[in-house]
Amino acid sequence: MEDPQVVLNKFCARKNLQYEFRLISKEGSPHDPLFTVHLFIKNEMFGEGQGKSKKAAEKIAARIGLAALQNQENPPLAQQPTAAASLDTGLSPLQGSAATAEPSVNGSENHKMSSINYIGILNELCQKKSWSRNFRDVDRYGPDHEPKFYCVAEVNKREYPEGWGKNKKQARKKAAFLALRLLKTENPDDILIPAIPTAYTGESGSESSSVSESNGNRSIERRSLGNGATQVISAVTERSPHRTQSTANFVQSPLWEFEDITKLSTGGFGKVFKALKTMDKKYYAVKKVKMRNEKCKLEVQALASLDHPNIVRYFHSWTGMDYSLDTSYSCSTSSNTDGMNEYLFIQMEFCENGDLKNWIRKMKIVDKVKSLNIFRQIVEGVLYIHSEKLIHRDLKPANIFFAKDMRVKIGDLGLVTQMASEESTEALLRTHDIGTPSYMAPEQHENIYNCEVDIFALGLILVELLCIFGTEHERYVEWKKIRNCQLPETFVAKYPYEICTIKLMLSRDPKKRPTATKLKEFFETNNYLDSRTC
Repeated sequence: MEDPQVVLNKFCARKNLQYEFRLISKEGSPHDPLFTVHLFIKNEMFGEGQGKSKKAAEKIAARIGLAALQNQENPPLAQQPTAAASLDTGLSPLQGSAATAEPSVNGSENHKMSSINYIGILNELCQKKSWSRNFRDVDRYGPDHEPKFYCVAEVNKREYPEGWGKNKKQARKKAAFLALRLLKTENPDDILIPAIPTAYTGESGSESSSVSESNGNRSIERRSLGNGATQVISAVTERSPHRTQSTANFVQSPLWEFEDITKLSTGGFGKVFKALKTMDKKYYAVKKVKMRNEKCKLEVQALASLDHPNIVRYFHSWTGMDYSLDTSYSCSTSSNTDGMNEYLFIQMEFCENGDLKNWIRKMKIVDKVKSLNIFRQIVEGVLYIHSEKLIHRDLKPANIFFAKDMRVKIGDLGLVTQMASEESTEALLRTHDIGTPSYMAPEQHENIYNCEVDIFALGLILVELLCIFGTEHERYVEWKKIRNCQLPETFVAKYPYEICTIKLMLSRDPKKRPTATKLKEFFETNNYLDSRTC
């Protein structure tokens, strides 16, 4: 059997196509690696392969890509094939459609491209994931000389869309295909789930990727058999309404314009991914947030309205149907919890040098000049946010990032809210306990507060930039004291000039805290004094 890469090379040479294999990831230990490779043609992914070596992964990607190319090259034959053609069991799925189209390169190309064993791929995936797997025969109808069988794949007790064919084997193969397609769409960044062709070519040569279409044909044909058939169809529809919806939506992922997608972080408000946009070949941070209500759009509105060198740059946003943020494929899932929901996707600037939390964690000695330079940039960003009549409400080192040139960028504006006017008391009424507890100002536990909550958080961040804690336990003990404005004696002795401002920032009385404008003036005016207290 000829090497699939050789067949791919001949196929692309004949069609004047340029292809490339891209190494997406290499995981595992040196003695047990796992390579993931994508096959791209004209910047479109046609196949994904995984193997113990890059070469093995490329072969699998080539084999899957060839099937996808064949599907595109050979559209379905006449919609009403002759009985001889449709019943010729000697032809493979792709051979049946290519026989009258164009001769193969070597006579075996079509066979290789039609030999994808979806059942085997699904079995192997379930074995790797320790998932249960079962095929359940749903129905059979039609005359004896032209029967149609229906089957569903059950993975971890969850039913996937119905597959159908002229025998049980074909129905199971289609069911396995549909399960794999849906699994990959639900979890595009799971490298263990392979990408497979968009469309499925059946044994009769007809191309289909939608089970709803086949179910529609089924119901029409069954109605013609007798009055009692309608009730059976209704029962089937009621038994699996979620499957029709899922199949109708799985064709295109909300992240279809991106590749090399990896998860950066997960929080209570969503997930953030690093993703390469295929159009401009640049990496972006893409945040995925469940659309619970209109308030979810506040972050987009805030980002779109802000334009400052110390604020993470906003590029684009969109909504799309996707599956639960909580879906995990390392454990059992249920059809009751894996329904589709509307999500908001926010494309933002990717800050490749990490966040301030990790920078502080790696800090071995305090470089006061560098620390104060970082703090000044944070203040610049906060000042701009406040000038736009907004409050961040969740300032902390984990939400402050470093761009390529180490420029500070304030991000994660998911909790941003409008600033209250001095004349309006009602506008001060807010949702309490919003933010990260260890950085929240005391008044955030109540319903009334304003932009001073950001100044309190800035005071804590400044202490972290100028103080190294020996252990996490020491930090935990001291942190409670610092929040109450009780600073370590060694810290007070080392930074006598800054200590007065820090204590004002950490005041329990919000009105005693300096504004962002005052902080900027303080640290700019006294910049020349930094070297005196290093």
